Amino acid sequence: MFTRHTILVVFIIGIWKVSYPQSFLDIKPDNFQLAVFGNYVTSAEIEINPLTSNSIDRFSSEEINGGFGVGFSVKKRIFLDNFYISLSTEYIKINDDQNAQYIYNNDTNYLKVRVYETIWMVPVELSFIFDVPSIADELKIYLGGGLGIYFGDRKRRIINFETETLSTSPKLNLQVLCGMEYKFSKNISAILQFNFRDAQFNVHNRYATDRFVYQGYDYFFEQDMHSKIYFDGLKICLGLSYNF
Repeated sequence: MFTRHTILVVFIIGIWKVSYPQSFLDIKPDNFQLAVFGNYVTSAEIEINPLTSNSIDRFSSEEINGGFGVGFSVKKRIFLDNFYISLSTEYIKINDDQNAQYIYNNDTNYLKVRVYETIWMVPVELSFIFDVPSIADELKIYLGGGLGIYFGDRKRRIINFETETLSTSPKLNLQVLCGMEYKFSKNISAILQFNFRDAQFNVHNRYATDRFVYQGYDYFFEQDMHSKIYFDGLKICLGLSYNF
C-alpha cells in the first residue's frame, strides 16, 4: 500500500519541477469549495470468516469486481493560502455474481451454486490537503490524507436464499489522496482525484435456513456468517466544484 503512495509522491514532485507559463487568470486562493463527484472503485474484498479459529479459513476471501458511486465534499482553507481541511462522503454499491459456493450432502455429494454478492459503503472522511505551489494559476495539484470511518452492509444470495443483516460495525482507518484541479473561471473547477484507503467494516448476516432440498436430498450450508468487507481498491473521482 505505502509503496504505491511513495511512487505517487515522487511522480508529483517531478511534475512540480516543470515550469508553466503565467496564466491570464488572476485567481486568488479560495476560502471554501463545494464539490460533487462521480466515483469508481477498482475492486473490493470479502473476508469470509474472520472469527474462526482455523488459521486457513480465517484468511480466506472473495475478490469482488469494482463499482460506481457518487459523493460530495466541503473544503475550507485554513492557516495558509495552500492548506485546507476537507470533509467528504459518498455512496458506492457493488453487485457481483462471479463467485461460487459448494454445498454438501455428505463427503461425496455436493452442489456448486452461483453466489450473488451485493455490498455498499458510506464513508465519512476528514482530510488535510496541501496544494503544491507555483504550478499555474488555473491548474493546481494537491496531496492530502487523514482519517475515515466506514459504514456499510452486505447481502449474499445463493439459489433462492438471501441473507438478512443482524448487525454491522464501522471501522476507523487511514486514507491518502492526490489530485488535480483545473479552474475554468474564478468559481468553477474540474477535479480529478485518486484515493488510496483501507476502508473496512464488519457484518453479521444470517440465512433463514441452513439447508436446500435437491432431488430428495438435503444439502447443507452455513447459516450464520461473520464477514469483514474491504473497499481497498483505488478510488478514481471526476467532479465539479464551486469555489468562493
